[in-house]
Amino acid sequence: MRARKPIIAGVLSSLALYAGYPALTLYQLQSAVRDGNATTLSRLIDWPAVRQGDDQWYEIVKWTLNALIEAEEQGITQANVEGKLASDSPTVKRLLGVTGDYGKFMALDNRWAFNAIKAVGNYGEVFDRNFGPLKMARGKNALWSKGGLMYSAPVR
Repeated sequence: MRARKPIIAGVLSSLALYAGYPALTLYQLQSAVRDGNATTLSRLIDWPAVRQGDDQWYEIVKWTLNALIEAEEQGITQANVEGKLASDSPTVKRLLGVTGDYGKFMALDNRWAFNAIKAVGNYGEVFDRNFGPLKMARGKNALWSKGGLMYSAPVR
């Protein structure tokens, strides 16, 4: 099997958007992005989608998103991720690949989550970098502990 290059191939989608707003067109999406329409955009930022049949890539995208959310929950940022390698927390150790063998089932090394966080930051940092300029509030994209819906499956 060929090694995958780190690329961003996920497309943001939302089942709720399609169910509740089936008439949303590409033109409307373009307009929402151009005009900074936070209401429409906030409905789009739910979950990445991948090409059907690429199960390995699906697992990588799903678990990387979970890792970025878990990093935010644990207070791990792009700036402090290296220092967190010395953490005493079993959760942080598993997430960053210090303990366990959790990258193997995705054909990745154990530092896959560490590498992702080091490259782009945690979920909050990614959100702020991409949607902060639009002055879009986190809303349901905030952590569950801060009134949103974002909750990570534990890395185990």
